[in-house]
Amino acid sequence: VEASGDRRSVTLVLFGGAAMKNTQVNSGGLGAHTATEQLRRVRAAGVRVVNISPVRNDTAEFLDAEWLPIRPNTDVALMLGLAHTLVVEDLHDQAFIARHTVGFSRFLPYLLGESDGQPKDAGWAATICELPADSIRQLARRLARTLDLGAPRTPPPHQRQLRPLLRLEPLREGRRRLAWGAVG
Repeated sequence: VEASGDRRSVTLVLFGGAAMKNTQVNSGGLGAHTATEQLRRVRAAGVRVVNISPVRNDTAEFLDAEWLPIRPNTDVALMLGLAHTLVVEDLHDQAFIARHTVGFSRFLPYLLGESDGQPKDAGWAATICELPADSIRQLARRLARTLDLGAPRTPPPHQRQLRPLLRLEPLREGRRRLAWGAVG
């Protein structure tokens, strides 16, 4: 990935891995299976890959992914812990959220624990996900300071209302911050 001639740090976060047998499943079939080649190019470009999955080998070996062994079905808690760190450390893009999302003002009190007495911070997420709280905070900070690509999967229906999507939003003036929203 090139930006203004400078090589940028890029992180690809995979929630639930990217097993090659599942990366290109399309309705009606495919004309060409290109996922392996695309991911090889991503890795060759220096992209750092983080695999958040209970299964270590849920990504191709050539990606050399950092593995965060999350407890099954707890990715929403992890995303909330990441979002909490981004908000309390002012690493989120407030202008982007104001322009492009709906419902943040209703979501924020829940995230901060103002509505139910339980902040959804990294410590809270750690007890659910069985990941160290410091690892959650470090990942949030890494996502905020690097140019990031998120690969969220479609959540099951019972998780769609609260599942934050971590996504890339490069900003003008050379600043990069992580923006996020809620899937409904």
